[in-house]
Amino acid sequence: MHKTHSSAITQTVSYQILRNYVLVVLNKYNLTTIEWAILGHLESNDSLRLSEISKFLHIDPPNVTPIIDQLESKNFAMRCDDPLDRRAKRVVLTAEGEQLVPKVEKTLSAEMNRLLNGVTEGQIATYFKVLQTIIDNNQKMNTQK
Repeated sequence: MHKTHSSAITQTVSYQILRNYVLVVLNKYNLTTIEWAILGHLESNDSLRLSEISKFLHIDPPNVTPIIDQLESKNFAMRCDDPLDRRAKRVVLTAEGEQLVPKVEKTLSAEMNRLLNGVTEGQIATYFKVLQTIIDNNQKMNTQK
């Protein structure tokens, strides 16, 4: 097992490298990381309530509103009425957003594949399983407080 300071260095350096590669690609499309996460999630789910976006991002609901405002100003997403609840709004991709997501995905995947050269699919799956376990454990710990 790594000593904690060695783990901290490895995590910090690898995070910075990954983040920088992602930001270079997303900047070409005038997107932030969180905006990209929302657009990708919208593509997979057709439409989402603001509360659902808040939940999957693990951020407070009031913090979602300005992000959606930005996506609307860029014409990548828009709010619409929720047919099941007149008080609620849903967020959907615009036509421009629907065209953008596959382009960004293709570019970002190609860039990430360069970094992941020599890493097997099994190793990547394990990596994401570990990350999800950390997220799940944190959620359990916060629930128990």
